[in-house]
Amino acid sequence: MNKSADDTLKELLAGILFCGAAAQIICFLDRERLIYTSLGLWIGIAAAAGMAVHMKRTIEDALDLGEQGAVKHMRKGYVLRYGLTALIFGASVYFEIGNPITLLVGVMGLKIGAYLQPVTHRVLCKLKKS
Repeated sequence: MNKSADDTLKELLAGILFCGAAAQIICFLDRERLIYTSLGLWIGIAAAAGMAVHMKRTIEDALDLGEQGAVKHMRKGYVLRYGLTALIFGASVYFEIGNPITLLVGVMGLKIGAYLQPVTHRVLCKLKKS
């Protein structure tokens, strides 16, 4: 395992959790359905974190394959991740487990966490030095 890749994953996960915490504050505004909205959010955050871990593993595995095999492997990983995300959304709507809109916000935490990664990198580096 590459230490740098592990650190980057930790920084990405920290960004995802930060996004979740910020969105949770907004969820407190809906006091009547707080559990419903919060549950959707944290299911989405968990899905985003799972997707981040799966992406890292897929990329590491693809590096050991040839060009054609790597492309095929990456496509399989992409289809699996987004298929499972669609399944989670479908189950949320069908079983009425969590708000699908806040679930989407949680899943988008993966994108926001990626944008926040340089910031979380600096913050975590400063915390390590302290």
